[in-house]
Amino acid sequence: MSAYPILRLGDVANVVSGDPAPQDPGAFAREGPLFVRMQDVGRHHRQSALADSSDRLSAEWVARNRLRLFPRGSILIPKSGASVNLNHRAKLATEAYVVSHLAVVIPDRTRIDPDYLYWWSASYDPRGQAQVTSLPSLKLSALKSATVPVPPLCEQRRIAGILNRAAKLVRLRKQVQERLQEFVPALFIKMFGDPATNPKGWQEFPLGEVIRVSSGQGLSAKHMKPGIFPVYGGNGIAGYHSEFMFEDSKIVIGRVGANCGTVHLSRPKSWITDNALYVREIRKPVELTYLEWSLRVANLNQYAGRAAQPLVSGSRIYPVPIMLPDKTTQREFAQVVETADSSSRLVMSGTGIADKFTRSLMFRLLGAST
Repeated sequence: MSAYPILRLGDVANVVSGDPAPQDPGAFAREGPLFVRMQDVGRHHRQSALADSSDRLSAEWVARNRLRLFPRGSILIPKSGASVNLNHRAKLATEAYVVSHLAVVIPDRTRIDPDYLYWWSASYDPRGQAQVTSLPSLKLSALKSATVPVPPLCEQRRIAGILNRAAKLVRLRKQVQERLQEFVPALFIKMFGDPATNPKGWQEFPLGEVIRVSSGQGLSAKHMKPGIFPVYGGNGIAGYHSEFMFEDSKIVIGRVGANCGTVHLSRPKSWITDNALYVREIRKPVELTYLEWSLRVANLNQYAGRAAQPLVSGSRIYPVPIMLPDKTTQREFAQVVETADSSSRLVMSGTGIADKFTRSLMFRLLGAST
């Protein structure tokens, strides 16, 4: 229960629809004002400063036609289609034209701060108000009647400032993850060269002489007993179980479908499902980290069988050549990767706390959770 006055959204903001998308191909241009569509909001899921869109309108076309230009600080909320249930949100960082599938909430700045209203919108779940059909729809009247806790403006700005800082840390976590994903493959190529050409002349062996793989063990949902041990499928952790298959870490390779050829390292004491292969034996002197990234850089999905769905098997990847530099060089690579990974985990830990804090604060101050 909020300690602040509770008002209807329609009392503190103007709630309207955008405009139908222009059907004239001449309406669009490479330069010009933004025309924000549903996919532009969905691309980010939550975006407190939306300043990009796939389409821009021709200034000449806009001058000849009547579309409403919405001000910076307007909140965009999907009101039709599947995106209603996905709870995408955005706040305009610049003036823009908006498609009619989006509701546009224009805050009365004398009563409510745009940043505060954005965070309220992130906590607002319209699914209970939406009309349930094959394509859900949210009426503007229902949106206007949604209730908003409205503290004094100074308190709104203080709350929004705290949440903005927490969100910045969460964005930092994502950036660190993206940079790490770019950094390690680039480091591998710099230190060892392109495996396709082996320009540094390292010793090469068929992968089957370096490792042997086996399929994991199936575990249906009804047998998934809640526990602390991670269960790895073809694309990382798929759940947790009360038992584990392996004491030590394993290199896991996605073996089927969209995850075919993906590579990751499992934690100690984990379960690996039959959607993945795992390295059960290493036959040559090789650092585990170097081996993991060798398999990643090798793009194993290109060796998948092309039946009803892609499938990777040991027999298909065993002939793939793998470079084996000396152990000292492998170890140098592993140490740099571990340092980068430790830095990433430190950021992840801090931003994980920030994320939990954000959710807790939103619940306490705004009366809802995301």
